[in-house]
Amino acid sequence: KNNYDSWASLDPGERQQEIALRLQEVSDSIFESINTKVEQKEFPHGAGTTLTLFLVIGNQGLLAHVGDSRLYLIRKDVAHQLTVDHTLVGKLFREGVIGTEQLVNHPYKHILTRSVGGSSQSKMDFLWFDILPEDACLLCCDGFYSGFHNDQEIANKFNELRSDPDQCEKLYKYASENWGVDNISLISI
Repeated sequence: KNNYDSWASLDPGERQQEIALRLQEVSDSIFESINTKVEQKEFPHGAGTTLTLFLVIGNQGLLAHVGDSRLYLIRKDVAHQLTVDHTLVGKLFREGVIGTEQLVNHPYKHILTRSVGGSSQSKMDFLWFDILPEDACLLCCDGFYSGFHNDQEIANKFNELRSDPDQCEKLYKYASENWGVDNISLISI
């Protein structure tokens, strides 16, 4: 009752800030745990990972993200990438040093500039966004989206399989048969 009363007394903006704060604390805790294991030589070569959290509250979505996994908002026939890739190549692209054609095969595309664990910072990006009735969301790792030429191809394949009960399995198979050279994971919401 005490926690609910304090939560209920917050205005919506304060609730959003409180949720984001708690999610950052989770990320920091994971970061510390991984680094402790590295220091104790449980991971002798270091460790870092990506973390993308997605929470639905009513008709709003909250994205908390660090690393190179992605959240796509599929609205109508378009896949909107809501995450920013925290990779060296992503940074070079955003700064205009390299172009789109170099993103796919760049030798440093997997080097994370921000992660949970490792030596990079774990500061998460947060984004609140509206969810419309026909929207869908796709959480996926780099092994999945690397299996597509572009975000439009992801949207097309996603929408082709939208009502299929085996949608994720078929998307997985499509990505792995075409280009899957890395681990592949995805969740469709």
